Amino acid sequence: MEHSAGIVLFRKRWFGRQYLILQYTTVDRYWGLPKGHVEKGETEEQAALREVMEETGMKKVKLIPGFKEKTSYFFVENKKRIDKEVLWFLGEVFDHEKVKVSDEHSAGKWVSFQKAM
Repeated sequence: MEHSAGIVLFRKRWFGRQYLILQYTTVDRYWGLPKGHVEKGETEEQAALREVMEETGMKKVKLIPGFKEKTSYFFVENKKRIDKEVLWFLGEVFDHEKVKVSDEHSAGKWVSFQKAM
């Protein structure tokens, strides 16, 4: 089982909240949230914050206390099934934070909750 951590990032606007989604550069170019593997010696919270910085360039994220959700899924890589578990946090970012997507992603955009889903 692989273990990852990520953050559902949002920002407040006068018309409501917006959520950041990232388009992956993989073949299917799916949209997702910033997340990644928990490295040895790291807490899940530290891993999630590090992954956000690596994947979006954002360093100032205010984690919302009490929000933790876990998702589990699997994928197939080189004909092998990989089970994965992700622990999600919720984090607020502010306007001065610019999104600079990593090489893993081709785009990032802020969208409504409905579009993010």
